[in-house]
Amino acid sequence: MSRPRSWADRLVTSPAGRKGKWLTLIAWLIIVAVSVPLAGQLSGIEQDEPTVELPRGAESTEVAGLADRFADGRISLGVVVYARAEGLTAEDRAKVAADIEVFAALAAGPVGPARPSADGKALTALVPLDKEDSAALSDNAKKVRDRATADRPDGLDARLTGPAGNSLDATDARESTGRALTVITVLVVAGLLLITYRSAILWLLPLLVVGVAFLTTQAVSYLLAKGFGLTAGGGNEIVVTALLFGVGTDYAMLLLARYREELRVHDDRHLAARTALCRAVPAIAASAATVSIGLLCLTRADVGFNHTLGPAGAIAIVCGLAAMTTLFPAVLVLLGRWVFWPRVPRAGTAVKNAGHHLWDRIGGRISRRPRLVWIGSALVLTVLALGSLGLKTGLDDEHLVVGRPGSIAGQDLLAAHYPAGQSRPAEVISKAGAAPTIAAALKGIDGVTEVAPAEAAMVPDGGGSGVRCP
Repeated sequence: MSRPRSWADRLVTSPAGRKGKWLTLIAWLIIVAVSVPLAGQLSGIEQDEPTVELPRGAESTEVAGLADRFADGRISLGVVVYARAEGLTAEDRAKVAADIEVFAALAAGPVGPARPSADGKALTALVPLDKEDSAALSDNAKKVRDRATADRPDGLDARLTGPAGNSLDATDARESTGRALTVITVLVVAGLLLITYRSAILWLLPLLVVGVAFLTTQAVSYLLAKGFGLTAGGGNEIVVTALLFGVGTDYAMLLLARYREELRVHDDRHLAARTALCRAVPAIAASAATVSIGLLCLTRADVGFNHTLGPAGAIAIVCGLAAMTTLFPAVLVLLGRWVFWPRVPRAGTAVKNAGHHLWDRIGGRISRRPRLVWIGSALVLTVLALGSLGLKTGLDDEHLVVGRPGSIAGQDLLAAHYPAGQSRPAEVISKAGAAPTIAAALKGIDGVTEVAPAEAAMVPDGGGSGVRCP
């Protein structure tokens, strides 16, 4: 035992070495100190524009990208709908008029008089909001919604819809989902670790290291976005969080299982950790490489969300791999065997307990019939995968979030009292000279009730015009 132990002691650079654990901890403290301010800046460069989410190369994506050339291209329209089933009253109209005065102070352009419906049961106010700053847009949209729903006469329904309303509801849903997902993920991971190791302390360590990996992921993403033009999609954080917690816990459990086995063989915990690393890291690295390469394949995807998710997910996997194979073993060795309390593994107990655990018996049976196991597993997975043959993807605004938020209820009110296209009119962009011909063609299309006048683009060459057809 003396020769292996002295050999392990000489491995100063190993995260599990006697000196290596301190060097590793110091290095990670520096990484965390640098990552904290960088990670905090990531939200400021995340892109929520339609061009990030829409399919690359699609006509609608090109139109969304060209929209900022027009006077109202940086505007997100908020459509406030007021409706009463029995018909609007004088008190209702006074409420709408008072609200419009408040909306004018929040708007990025003029707020015209409310537009009445043909049946006299609804009024709509169009509130243009600046979308240059997504945080300011969300804040102003919330103020518009709060004002519209406050102090309403009994029986008057008021909803914020349109692009600004949809964006606000999507943001609220994303924040709510993110909080719920984080809590549920932590509880599930903690439960698995408690059930597996029955330790009152050990379950905290993987969560702590995953938190460090997540912080590092955000910092690296920010640096790549600023320095190399990586697109940071605002909707990726939820998926990346779940992905990182999942793989991080998986890597931690694999390393812990090996480490606990070696602690039952070696008196020296440094040697036990070093041996566990040598045996577990190849499998962990192979898993990380497989998942990362698979995620990077998403860079060839046409849908913007999938395209940006690929690099974001791969960065998370690499950061999780680095943290779990360096920081995690260093912390384990530093704290010692007591982290497994009350079931502390002692040297010399491996032979006595071998073959008596459930997973030992399952592993033994699998190793005796490996071909039968993999063929059977492949058949089961094939049967389960058959359900994806009829899978249909694609969501409209109504199915983008769970439940029935105000923007969807507002669209229903618009559909009940106004012609189609009021909240999100179709936009056609063409060369300036072709605008009259295209406008005439649009008017002849069945279902087009109105074509707004063409608007010249604000570009030096004047090479574009916009035609709107609600």
